[in-house]
Amino acid sequence: MTSRLEIGRRGFLSLTGAGVMAPAVASSNADGAAASMFAHGVASGDPTQNSVLIWTRATPVGLHNASDVAVGWEVSMDIGFSDVIQSGDVVAQAAADHTVTVDVEGLAPGTTYFYRFTAANDISRVGRTQTLPSKSDRNFRVAVVSCANYASGFFNAYRDIASQDDIDLVIHLGDYIYEEGLGGFGTNHAREMNRVPEPNKELVTLEDYRSRYAQYRMDPDLQDLHASVPIICIWDDHEIVNGTWAGGSLDHLEEEAGSWPERRQAAMRAYHEWLPLRLEAPADQSRIFRSFDGGALFRLTMLDTRHFARDEILPRPDGLVSYISAEVKRRFDGRSVLGDEQEAWLENEIDSASSARWHLLGQQFLVTPLHVPDLETLVDMDAPNLLSREALEGFVSFSKLNPLFLNDSWEGYQTARQKFVKALAGSQSASVVLTGDIHMTVAADILNDDHVVAHELVTPSVTSPGMDQVFPSKSEGSVDRGFEEENEGIRHLKSGSHGWLRLEISMSDLQAEWRYVSNVLGKEFESIHGKRATIRRTSDGSTEMSIVDAG
Repeated sequence: MTSRLEIGRRGFLSLTGAGVMAPAVASSNADGAAASMFAHGVASGDPTQNSVLIWTRATPVGLHNASDVAVGWEVSMDIGFSDVIQSGDVVAQAAADHTVTVDVEGLAPGTTYFYRFTAANDISRVGRTQTLPSKSDRNFRVAVVSCANYASGFFNAYRDIASQDDIDLVIHLGDYIYEEGLGGFGTNHAREMNRVPEPNKELVTLEDYRSRYAQYRMDPDLQDLHASVPIICIWDDHEIVNGTWAGGSLDHLEEEAGSWPERRQAAMRAYHEWLPLRLEAPADQSRIFRSFDGGALFRLTMLDTRHFARDEILPRPDGLVSYISAEVKRRFDGRSVLGDEQEAWLENEIDSASSARWHLLGQQFLVTPLHVPDLETLVDMDAPNLLSREALEGFVSFSKLNPLFLNDSWEGYQTARQKFVKALAGSQSASVVLTGDIHMTVAADILNDDHVVAHELVTPSVTSPGMDQVFPSKSEGSVDRGFEEENEGIRHLKSGSHGWLRLEISMSDLQAEWRYVSNVLGKEFESIHGKRATIRRTSDGSTEMSIVDAG
């Protein structure tokens, strides 16, 4: 027997992925998994100190797709399942796309468990999960990810995380799937990589969204990530459609895509079917903001800044894709991001976090202002990029009209941003905002009246194209430096790299290191260490952040 204390994550994946324990463990590669009733693997998520959700899909094999499937589950203290502590039966209903989520309760804090599913004569691969800590006697390590467009490249960042031996939790900040077909942003290499979206069109119906999740979950790197570590996720916009807000989307056209409420409901239903997510109010699938207690060490608050209550995004002037003038911004000063209910909930969260050393807030888009510098001397107009020459020239021309800013960010909601920052200023814990969406690395101080009240750490994209493919630099790093110099509070900014953000949380400090993969257009890659930011509590209760090259 191999005990849970004797096996690292690499060893775990070699056992469960290579089929060493076959037939009890299915192969993790797509070809081997295709013959299994559990072709889409296993996953765990939303761990607490005493429970965790476990997930699978019982793909009907030789059965009519309308048939429900009886599924058994087991949780063990060891990978060989000689010490099964809980088991049960559940039905994978056709009405739920044959997905199953089980809430396993009565577990011990800070403990590793193994789980698997059975159906008919088939047994799933083994999953590994763990509960959140109640004590602060050891460091806690987190991988933060976002923006994984299947058609933009291989999920090498997921592979890199799964190969680590010490990651306790993955936080996914959204854009888990993308709704576009070929021709969407960043899909130009999809055919040569054999990663054409399924179905190859923009998603609209429930079956469309289900099919796209099914394609993603056949990816071996994503399967290994889910099998090796629990995940806590929140959605961004592409889980429905680009540019969403509570009542619609910039990119949803009723005459082409039909009813917005029906599309939104279909997308949210598929999301909840395919990801392990614990809802406080199961009847309302739109209410997914929630929190997690890591004892004296940390509290994690997951915010929904996209779909729950956000008011309409600022309109875009003709010829301008992502930025808008300060004049228009002033006319839309009173709009909300979180909504009254979520704002009141956040106030309670900040109070509850006062007993924890660190308060992590996972959310979708930039809090830190990102004004656009004059790009004329920074951008190589003749270099290949994802825009037409005319569109690029338009961007450069608009960049002279400073100040320009991202409309689809907290700064596009000035009053809401001020309320959010003031709420962080009143926190007794050390607040660290974790952000995705923008496809780049950012480390920044969040300022309130020139005082640092929190820090923002932005994870790069898993595959989705970044600013470097829109604004190619005239000299190495020139565009990145221009953005750093233009924006107070930004301490480090890097575009053009894909990867993930590693956090190591202790009572003394929080260390953040950006990890990059050298390639997403092929399966071969090198893992690259980026900058490291260290955030410390000072004697007066405030925080300070230092940034160095990772050694």
